[in-house]
Amino acid sequence: MTLNVAVKSDPKQVAKGNYMCEISADGLVLTQKKKQIDVPVGTPARYDGKNKFTLKFEDHTLEVTVAKFGSYQNRLAKAVVGFLKGKHAAPDLADFRLPWYFYGLSLLPLGIPVITLGGALPAAMGAGLMAGCFGIAQQEDWPLPVRILAMLALSVVGYAIVGVLIMASLK
Repeated sequence: MTLNVAVKSDPKQVAKGNYMCEISADGLVLTQKKKQIDVPVGTPARYDGKNKFTLKFEDHTLEVTVAKFGSYQNRLAKAVVGFLKGKHAAPDLADFRLPWYFYGLSLLPLGIPVITLGGALPAAMGAGLMAGCFGIAQQEDWPLPVRILAMLALSVVGYAIVGVLIMASLK
Protein backbone atom coordinates (compact mmCIF):
# COMPACT_ATOMS: atom_id res chain seq x y z
CA MET A 1 0.00 0.00 0.00
CA THR A 2 1.25 3.49 -0.85
CA LEU A 3 0.23 6.77 0.73
CA ASN A 4 1.56 10.25 1.23
CA VAL A 5 2.90 11.38 4.57
CA ALA A 6 4.42 14.64 5.71
CA VAL A 7 7.05 14.92 8.43
CA LYS A 8 5.84 18.09 10.14
CA SER A 9 8.33 18.29 12.97
CA ASP A 10 11.89 17.08 13.06
CA PRO A 11 14.12 18.65 15.72
CA LYS A 12 17.29 17.81 13.76
CA GLN A 13 15.85 18.93 10.38
CA VAL A 14 17.01 15.67 8.79
CA ALA A 15 13.71 14.29 7.54
CA LYS A 16 11.25 17.19 7.31
CA GLY A 17 9.02 17.35 4.23
CA ASN A 18 6.62 15.29 2.11
CA TYR A 19 7.24 11.59 1.43
CA MET A 20 5.75 8.69 -0.44
CA CYS A 21 5.19 5.97 2.12
CA GLU A 22 5.25 2.33 1.04
CA ILE A 23 3.84 -0.10 3.60
CA SER A 24 5.06 -3.68 3.47
CA ALA A 25 5.12 -6.58 5.92
CA ASP A 26 8.50 -5.34 7.20
CA GLY A 27 7.44 -1.77 7.98
CA LEU A 28 7.38 1.61 6.25
CA VAL A 29 9.70 3.01 3.62
CA LEU A 30 9.51 6.80 3.29
CA THR A 31 10.91 8.08 0.01
CA GLN A 32 11.66 11.67 -0.96
CA LYS A 33 13.65 12.20 -4.17
CA LYS A 34 17.03 10.68 -3.25
CA LYS A 35 16.30 10.30 0.47
CA GLN A 36 14.90 7.07 1.94
CA ILE A 37 13.92 6.39 5.53
CA ASP A 38 13.25 2.82 6.68
CA VAL A 39 10.87 2.46 9.60
CA PRO A 40 10.77 -1.23 10.60
CA VAL A 41 7.99 -2.91 12.54
CA GLY A 42 8.85 -2.50 16.21
CA THR A 43 9.79 1.17 15.87
CA PRO A 44 8.36 3.10 18.85
CA ALA A 45 5.30 5.01 17.61
CA ARG A 46 2.43 6.90 19.22
CA TYR A 47 -0.93 7.93 17.76
CA ASP A 48 -1.44 11.66 18.41
CA GLY A 49 -5.05 12.02 17.28
CA LYS A 50 -6.62 12.94 13.96
CA ASN A 51 -4.24 11.92 11.14
CA LYS A 52 -1.06 12.43 13.18
CA PHE A 53 1.45 10.13 14.80
CA THR A 54 4.92 10.36 16.28
CA LEU A 55 7.69 7.87 15.67
CA LYS A 56 11.24 7.42 16.87
CA PHE A 57 13.88 8.01 14.20
CA GLU A 58 17.51 7.55 15.11
CA ASP A 59 17.92 9.61 18.29
CA HIS A 60 14.91 11.92 17.96
CA THR A 61 11.19 11.89 17.21
CA LEU A 62 9.35 12.77 14.03
CA GLU A 63 5.79 14.12 13.93
CA VAL A 64 4.09 12.65 10.87
CA THR A 65 0.72 13.30 9.22
CA VAL A 66 -1.03 10.87 6.89
CA ALA A 67 -2.54 12.13 3.63
CA LYS A 68 -4.36 9.56 1.54
CA PHE A 69 -7.01 11.09 -0.71
CA GLY A 70 -10.36 9.35 -0.53
CA SER A 71 -9.68 7.55 2.71
CA TYR A 72 -10.39 7.81 6.40
CA GLN A 73 -7.04 9.32 7.30
CA ASN A 74 -7.52 9.31 11.07
CA ARG A 75 -8.20 5.58 11.23
CA LEU A 76 -5.38 4.96 8.79
CA ALA A 77 -2.89 6.83 10.99
CA LYS A 78 -4.05 4.83 14.00
CA ALA A 79 -3.70 1.57 12.04
CA VAL A 80 -0.17 2.48 10.90
CA VAL A 81 0.84 3.02 14.54
CA GLY A 82 -0.72 -0.30 15.55
CA PHE A 83 1.16 -1.98 12.69
CA LEU A 84 4.49 -0.41 13.71
CA LYS A 85 3.91 -1.57 17.29
CA GLY A 86 3.39 -5.11 15.97
CA LYS A 87 -0.23 -5.31 17.14
CA HIS A 88 -1.65 -6.28 13.73
CA ALA A 89 -0.77 -6.87 10.09
CA ALA A 90 -0.05 -4.14 7.57
CA PRO A 91 -3.13 -2.00 6.92
CA ASP A 92 -5.14 -2.77 3.78
CA LEU A 93 -6.26 0.36 1.94
CA ALA A 94 -9.64 -1.17 1.13
CA ASP A 95 -10.50 -0.98 4.84
CA PHE A 96 -10.03 2.80 4.86
CA ARG A 97 -11.61 3.96 1.58
CA LEU A 98 -14.50 6.39 1.67
CA PRO A 99 -17.76 4.86 0.41
CA TRP A 100 -18.58 5.68 -3.21
CA TYR A 101 -21.66 7.76 -2.40
CA PHE A 102 -19.57 10.39 -0.63
CA TYR A 103 -17.94 11.26 -3.95
CA GLY A 104 -21.33 11.88 -5.55
CA LEU A 105 -22.48 14.04 -2.66
CA SER A 106 -19.20 15.97 -2.75
CA LEU A 107 -19.65 16.73 -6.45
CA LEU A 108 -23.15 18.22 -6.07
CA PRO A 109 -21.93 21.84 -5.66
CA LEU A 110 -20.11 21.68 -8.99
CA GLY A 111 -23.48 22.28 -10.67
CA ILE A 112 -23.32 25.89 -9.48
CA PRO A 113 -20.93 27.07 -12.22
CA VAL A 114 -22.97 25.11 -14.77
CA ILE A 115 -26.25 26.79 -13.75
CA THR A 116 -24.65 30.23 -13.79
CA LEU A 117 -22.95 29.55 -17.14
CA GLY A 118 -19.49 29.80 -15.67
CA GLY A 119 -17.44 32.59 -14.24
CA ALA A 120 -14.69 32.76 -11.68
CA LEU A 121 -16.90 33.43 -8.65
CA PRO A 122 -19.40 30.60 -9.28
CA ALA A 123 -16.52 28.23 -10.05
CA ALA A 124 -14.76 29.23 -6.83
CA MET A 125 -18.00 28.85 -4.87
CA GLY A 126 -18.68 25.41 -6.36
CA ALA A 127 -15.11 24.24 -5.74
CA GLY A 128 -15.10 25.60 -2.19
CA LEU A 129 -18.41 23.92 -1.35
CA MET A 130 -17.15 20.68 -2.92
CA ALA A 131 -14.06 20.82 -0.71
CA GLY A 132 -16.27 21.50 2.31
CA CYS A 133 -18.47 18.51 1.47
CA PHE A 134 -15.43 16.31 1.05
CA GLY A 135 -14.11 17.51 4.41
CA ILE A 136 -17.43 16.59 6.02
CA ALA A 137 -17.27 13.13 4.40
CA GLN A 138 -13.95 12.49 6.13
CA GLN A 139 -15.29 13.32 9.60
CA GLU A 140 -15.31 9.69 10.61
CA ASP A 141 -16.31 10.54 14.19
CA TRP A 142 -19.65 11.92 12.96
CA PRO A 143 -22.50 9.43 12.47
CA LEU A 144 -23.15 8.55 8.82
CA PRO A 145 -26.63 10.20 8.62
CA VAL A 146 -25.24 13.43 10.09
CA ARG A 147 -22.45 13.55 7.49
CA ILE A 148 -24.88 12.92 4.63
CA LEU A 149 -27.34 15.55 5.87
CA ALA A 150 -24.56 18.09 6.45
CA MET A 151 -23.23 17.57 2.92
CA LEU A 152 -26.71 17.93 1.45
CA ALA A 153 -27.40 21.01 3.57
CA LEU A 154 -24.16 22.64 2.45
CA SER A 155 -25.06 22.03 -1.20
CA VAL A 156 -28.62 23.30 -0.75
CA VAL A 157 -27.38 26.49 0.95
CA GLY A 158 -24.95 27.07 -1.92
CA TYR A 159 -27.69 26.65 -4.53
CA ALA A 160 -30.05 28.85 -2.49
CA ILE A 161 -27.47 31.66 -2.38
CA VAL A 162 -26.95 31.40 -6.13
CA GLY A 163 -30.74 31.41 -6.66
CA VAL A 164 -31.17 34.54 -4.55
CA LEU A 165 -28.33 36.27 -6.42
CA ILE A 166 -29.83 35.34 -9.80
CA MET A 167 -33.29 36.59 -8.74
CA ALA A 168 -31.78 39.83 -7.44
CA SER A 169 -29.92 40.41 -10.70
CA LEU A 170 -33.12 39.98 -12.72
CA LYS A 171 -34.86 42.88 -10.98
